[in-house]
Amino acid sequence: MFESIMYPIISVGGLAIIFGVVLGFSAKKFHVEKDPNVDNIVRVLPGANCGGCGYPGCAVFAERVVSGEASYNACPPAGDSGAAEIAKLMGIDASPSNRKVAFLKCNGTNDNVKRNYLYDGPKSCVSASQLATGGDKSCQYSCIGFASCQNACPFGAIKMVDFFF
Repeated sequence: MFESIMYPIISVGGLAIIFGVVLGFSAKKFHVEKDPNVDNIVRVLPGANCGGCGYPGCAVFAERVVSGEASYNACPPAGDSGAAEIAKLMGIDASPSNRKVAFLKCNGTNDNVKRNYLYDGPKSCVSASQLATGGDKSCQYSCIGFASCQNACPFGAIKMVDFFF
């Protein structure tokens, strides 16, 4: 009985040792060097992974900055101070960026847009946009107005202001 238990234990243990050696060798053989600037830039970024820079996450954005494919100041939540730190890490001069402001094509404030109907549902832009007309306003580009975007942004990058230039 003891022998019937020992043979499987020894064979599984032997396989574990063989696989461990193969994995250790593979890790050394196929190791890819990573630029330390990528990790330094990721530490500077706010970690929102919002995609505002045009890339799917902060780590990918940092890789693209180091490779020269992305501009150091393309992360909106990092702001000018974050861009300056990234530029310093990359050894380049930082220039102030232009502030980006949303432009609503139809000047979509509550006072300027005709309402198609009175919306009396959940006070959520997502809920209102699910309606066939995309909300109660006649302009498809207008802000629905329930501040879902402002509430979802943890960095205060979005503000609901009833004033347009």
